[in-house]
Amino acid sequence: MKFIHDWIWIVIVAFCVLGIFFPIIGIFALICMLAPVVFAIFKGRFWCGNFCPRGSLNDVLLKKISLTKNTPFVLKNVLVRNTFMILLLAVFAIQLCDWQTKRDSFWQTIFPTFQEQY
Repeated sequence: MKFIHDWIWIVIVAFCVLGIFFPIIGIFALICMLAPVVFAIFKGRFWCGNFCPRGSLNDVLLKKISLTKNTPFVLKNVLVRNTFMILLLAVFAIQLCDWQTKRDSFWQTIFPTFQEQY
């Protein structure tokens, strides 16, 4: 298991790089979002500690460049964390609604050559 955890971070880097050129690859990211839910039913946090690409990226790469300082107290506050989560979900919902109404405007602006991919 440690071998997988040490190298699975390559998956998230590949998603980020390939997603720039092939946005359809984002659909495969659903596996990384749904797998923890399925594993949690049977094995608890087994996915998080062994197979999660984001956790592997944090553990393997970011740990080496981190300043290893303690988390600021304000970020541990439940009110701050819940407010941030609500704000994050609200922005996500607004963007999702905007994408549905103006589907091609974002990709046509950023990558005009990819407008036929949808």
